[in-house]
Amino acid sequence: MNTAIITGGGKGRRFGGGERKQFVELNAKPVIYHSIYPFQSSPFIDEIIVVLPEDRITAFRKRVVNEFRFDKVVEIVPGGKERQDSVFNALRKVSAKTDLVAVHDAVRPFIDEALINRLVESIGGDDGVIPSIRILQTVKEVDGNSYVKKTLDRDFIVEIQTPQVFKYQVLKKAYDYIMENNIKVTDDSSAVELTQGKVRTIEGSRANRKITHKEDLGWM
Repeated sequence: MNTAIITGGGKGRRFGGGERKQFVELNAKPVIYHSIYPFQSSPFIDEIIVVLPEDRITAFRKRVVNEFRFDKVVEIVPGGKERQDSVFNALRKVSAKTDLVAVHDAVRPFIDEALINRLVESIGGDDGVIPSIRILQTVKEVDGNSYVKKTLDRDFIVEIQTPQVFKYQVLKKAYDYIMENNIKVTDDSSAVELTQGKVRTIEGSRANRKITHKEDLGWM
């Protein structure tokens, strides 16, 4: 059995004012609807756990889960202070029967079913598999005063996306470790890396953008 965790518990501080970005309307439906739909459709996903701000859970269940018949959504859990707290909350609700967990940002509404399926099919004997895209621009390392230290070899640098797919027990062990040791991470693969997990990248999609600022809505 495979479970998807959709992380939509954030307050969107960088997005600024008004509605939280996961609930902004995109083609007459909330952004989070578009982020969940491919997982609902994928034959490789059996259950979905959604993480939301506690004050939006009831409205989300009515507006999205019930209206669009997302019957794979088995749990809606409140988010934590940081993204990793939200993922940890969701992992505690994952069935012990689960083999793989896919973690996806609710504000990546352009994810498609094909990428989800390809990630699940690609994991093989690895602990995790994550989508990446090649860096096209020149990348430099700078010091604390913004002076250039060196130019990095972009052939060995990639930008990471979600969903990130892991063997459930590996991800659970990684999150137990970072939470017990109060370690901050920026994505799920970082936690797995800290517990010596073997994570491989596969080609992602440039269409799989993340909404961070209001300006990003101009792309839609």
